[in-house]
Amino acid sequence: MKFNDLFKMAAGNLASRKLRTFLTVLGVIIGATAIIIIISIGRGFKYMNSKFYEDMGDMRILELNSPYMGFDPEMDKPGYQKPKKKPMNNQTIKEVSEIEHIKTVIPMYEGIVSLKMGREEASYVDIVGMPPQYMEDYGIELANGKYIAPGEKNPVVVIGSSVKYQFYDKSRPNYFSEKKSLMNRKIYITKFEPKASDEDGMSSMGTMEMGENQNNQSEGKQVQLRISGEMTEGNDYQKQNCLFMSVETYKALASQFKVKLKSKNYNNIKVVVDDIKNVDQVTKDLKDMGFRPYNMTKEFLDNANKQIGIVQAVFGGIGAISFIIAAIGIANTMIMSIYERTKEIGIMKVIGASIKDIQNLFLLEASLIGLIGGVIAVINSLIISVVANKVFYGYFMGQLGGEAINFEPKISIVSVGLILTALGFSTLIGLLSGYLPARRAMKLSALDAIRTE
Repeated sequence: MKFNDLFKMAAGNLASRKLRTFLTVLGVIIGATAIIIIISIGRGFKYMNSKFYEDMGDMRILELNSPYMGFDPEMDKPGYQKPKKKPMNNQTIKEVSEIEHIKTVIPMYEGIVSLKMGREEASYVDIVGMPPQYMEDYGIELANGKYIAPGEKNPVVVIGSSVKYQFYDKSRPNYFSEKKSLMNRKIYITKFEPKASDEDGMSSMGTMEMGENQNNQSEGKQVQLRISGEMTEGNDYQKQNCLFMSVETYKALASQFKVKLKSKNYNNIKVVVDDIKNVDQVTKDLKDMGFRPYNMTKEFLDNANKQIGIVQAVFGGIGAISFIIAAIGIANTMIMSIYERTKEIGIMKVIGASIKDIQNLFLLEASLIGLIGGVIAVINSLIISVVANKVFYGYFMGQLGGEAINFEPKISIVSVGLILTALGFSTLIGLLSGYLPARRAMKLSALDAIRTE
């Protein structure tokens, strides 16, 4: 028999028993809808997490000498041995640069300064000395001004957008700076403290050795800064609260404040990966070399997504039970259909229908039940997803109080891939559920079937 003939017969048989077909399809609809919604909500939460954490920091940037190294995520694994810290020097930069998918390797000197602007002061402001040509790769975007020229030795800096909020006036305890920009303002460095490198005794949390250097500070020394550029507003506090300068400027300031840099090693080396999808592979390669690369933002995102995955698995299991019940319902419907159509099956065999045709007919009927249930489930899921997203959007924007965001909040994401998977899986469930009943129909004796009343 041709497929078109089989399809017409299968559709006609299902249509002739509307109530039974509807109840059987309903089981598939409930199971498929539950699983689609659970997966779509999980994807929605992961999407929201990724957007929030992307704004907190670039997940393509890995630290080789992180201040959070004391919390190595692998320390709970059997046979764990605390890795020896590798020196942050030019040899390390050369080794790391040879790894595939690494875009840029950025050496950094770090420290803190105290600033003065008229009557206002700012204490413990972070500074970073780095090659200026890598600032764009590091994610430093300017709202005003321009980047520093490579090799700049004068006290020229790019300033984070949140530094202005650190200024306060001692004569007015409740006053804090509300200036919109620090460009073209007279700002002076009054104290300079470099962060100690590994050789100088930095702890795993990145504490400072300030005693000796503090005694060596030039009393009353002030160095005027020239702000070359000011960063755009953002939530990456590590960058937004920093002054960025060239390595040459960093060393010149140390000399001006009579601070001895005890080590030639860098405080940190940061690796910029060419694409977010390659971060895990680069992380593995760096670990194989003995490093413990770290990105706090990505660690938070991965942990949050793991928690979402666990919740998805639990509720997905509940949805799977609905699918199993639906499969049993399909098998039951097909077996009842065989009992009711025994004589019809016998007649089909007598007039020339092959055993394979009989099998294909029942498999097609079972598959159609699964497919119809899947199609309706997809439509239901899309409607539920749209309604849920609109409700969530209103609630979310209300919580923000009108604050602008650079993404569209969604709690449910039903992708084309998810739709196709749901349709295919529903059809497969129907096909598998109809296999045993179809085999039973094949084995019926034609003569015995015809005699059946």
